[in-house]
Amino acid sequence: MSDTNYVRPGDVPADFWAAALNASAATGVDPYLIAAIGDHETQWGRNPDSYPGFSMGYGDYGPGANNKVWKYADNPGEYTNQTMAAAKQIAGYLGGQSVTEDSLHDFQVNSWKPGDQNWYKGVWSAYVHLNKEATGGDPNYKVEGGTGDTTLTPTTSTAASIGGGILYIVILIIIAVVGMKAFEKALLSNSPSGGGRT
Repeated sequence: MSDTNYVRPGDVPADFWAAALNASAATGVDPYLIAAIGDHETQWGRNPDSYPGFSMGYGDYGPGANNKVWKYADNPGEYTNQTMAAAKQIAGYLGGQSVTEDSLHDFQVNSWKPGDQNWYKGVWSAYVHLNKEATGGDPNYKVEGGTGDTTLTPTTSTAASIGGGILYIVILIIIAVVGMKAFEKALLSNSPSGGGRT
C-alpha cells in the first residue's frame, strides 16, 4: 500500500481522504470502502443530523452532555479516531476479502449493523460510485507511482491480458482441429467400403 496512491474522489473532503488513507495503510482496508461508509453514514460528517466529530457512524455513547458522549468522536472536521476505529473493525471482519455486495451484506449482518438490512446496499452503491468517480469509470484501476502521479494504470498487466487472450485463441484452434478430425473420421467410416463406381 505504501507504494500506491489512490485517486481521491472529488466528493470526498481532502481531510477525510487523508485520514482514510492513513487508516488504510495501517489496516489494509480499501480506502474507497472507508469513504463509502463515511458517505453513507454521515456524508463524511456533513449531514446536519449527525453528531459533530462522528463521521463514520462508528462508536458508542453513554451518559454525558445531552446523553451523547461518543467514545470515538473527533473534533468537528477531524477524522482520525473515527476512520481508524472503523477501519480496525472492518479489517477484523473482512480481512483480505474482496469488497463485494455479498461480503458487505455479511459484514453488516455479523459485525456492523445487524438490524439495518439495507445498510450494505447503500454502502455498496457509494463504493461503486466513488470508484468510478476516482478512476474514470473502472473500479479495477488504481493510481500507481509516487506522490502526485495521477496516471491511471490497470491492476493487471497488459502482458498478462495479452497472454490470456492468446491462450484462449490457441485453445479454440485445438478444439476446432480435434472437431474437424473427428468429423472427417466419421465421414470415412460411413462411406461404402469399395469406394469405386460401377
